[in-house]
Amino acid sequence: MRSHKAAEDRYHGFVNIDLGWTMQKSVSLMVSLSLFVACGAVHAFGTNVLMKLQGSNNQFCMDASLDQREKDGDKVYLYKCTGRENQRWAVTHDTNGQSALVGLGGYCLDVRGSQSTATGTPIELWQCHYGKNQRFNLLPTGQIKEVESGKCLMAKSVADRAPIVLDVCTNGPNEKWDASQ
Repeated sequence: MRSHKAAEDRYHGFVNIDLGWTMQKSVSLMVSLSLFVACGAVHAFGTNVLMKLQGSNNQFCMDASLDQREKDGDKVYLYKCTGRENQRWAVTHDTNGQSALVGLGGYCLDVRGSQSTATGTPIELWQCHYGKNQRFNLLPTGQIKEVESGKCLMAKSVADRAPIVLDVCTNGPNEKWDASQ
């Protein structure tokens, strides 16, 4: 196994390329190439952050379901704050002021269906691709606004397993979040 680490510049992180090969009995050469882009145009903003709902007196947190255990489509909902790994998020920040929220297993918050901007569209986890449906603006008001729709992430109610969905931004208590460590 050979590994090459490319140089870092002020805009991008390191790019690691691991090359491995195995000789098969048939004398064919199999080459595997793994490319890990550390951050591309996305820069770290905060890690290990709890997203607490202000409308619950910070008693409920954004929670990634442990039901399926790190698979595309895992549900994101409200649950009493426990501080466990499924309530911890890494918040990235790019040069446009947009962010991605990376959770359990390195999966990103994602608007289901990638093209859906309808009110009530569920928020879920999906492999990070940093498309528009995984990009958010974190506002000083505590709102998290999805880039494509301009709608906010809102808890449908203040209760365990209440879904987090897209909704029209009203500045209401169920769409304001406190990020804390």
